[in-house]
Amino acid sequence: MQDKSKKLKLPEDQSISIIDVSGIVYSRYYGMQNMRHNGFPIGAIFGFCNAMLDFLEKFRGSIFVAALDSSRHTFRREMYPEYKSHRKETPEDLRVQWEYIMEACECFGLHIEKHPGFEADDIIASYVKQLNTNKINIISHDKDLAQLLVHKNVKYYNHSTKKFIDRDFIEQKYDIQ
Repeated sequence: MQDKSKKLKLPEDQSISIIDVSGIVYSRYYGMQNMRHNGFPIGAIFGFCNAMLDFLEKFRGSIFVAALDSSRHTFRREMYPEYKSHRKETPEDLRVQWEYIMEACECFGLHIEKHPGFEADDIIASYVKQLNTNKINIISHDKDLAQLLVHKNVKYYNHSTKKFIDRDFIEQKYDIQ
């Protein structure tokens, strides 16, 4: 698969919703692993499309970015070869669904960000750092991304629990002054 990323230009007052596509796809795949159509696995495709319909409604008026992992070969792995070494290879019945998931991203009008050597969370963090005047919604269930809530313009939406987390929530929960 090619890197289809293009520079996204936004007016400063435009909200942006950045979707951790890989995280959503994996969670939907494992939740609907046995869903098939004529023998072909479709659980991840179906789950991702349903999630996207929810996001389009919930974040109406926002520009959507699909943040994607590029591969297992990242700069972190070069620095530390054991990084995520315990993870299994992508199951074949999920791997064959990725082409259709990418088509769905295009059909939903998502701006696709995928860069060799980087994970989706690296892309999300880069957007947060660069777009400090835009309202940013992070859509994921990766708790590590909550650290980006130090920026006042960022909200985090956990797609698994369907709950928003913002800076005030973190400050109260962890008694940060």
